[in-house]
Amino acid sequence: MNLTSMNRLIGSCLQDNFYKCVIWGIILQCFGGLVPLTASRPLLALVGWLMLSGGTLLTLIGFAYYAKAKGRSPAWSLLALASVLGWLILISLGAKPRSGRIGGDLIGEQ
Repeated sequence: MNLTSMNRLIGSCLQDNFYKCVIWGIILQCFGGLVPLTASRPLLALVGWLMLSGGTLLTLIGFAYYAKAKGRSPAWSLLALASVLGWLILISLGAKPRSGRIGGDLIGEQ
C-alpha cells in the first residue's frame, strides 16, 4: 500500500466518521484541562498540553468534515475555536443550497 492510497483511506474514514473526531476531541480537551499544569510536575504539564492540542486538532478536523458534508468550506471549522458558541453555530449550520436548480428533489430527476 503506497502513501497516496493510505491518505485516501484515512481521509475517507475521517469523512465517514467525523462525529467521532468531534466527540473524542471534546473528551481529550476536557481531560487535558483536568491535568494539573504545575511547574513541579513537568511530565504532567506535557501530557496535559498534548491532550489539549490533540483534542483541539481532532475537533477541528471533525468540524471541517462536518462543514464539508453540508456543502460549506472547511474553514467554517475555525468557529470551533470560539468555544461552545462556535460549536452551536456549526451544529445549526444548514446545508448550502445547490446552484443550478430551483426546486425538484435531490435525486436528479429532470
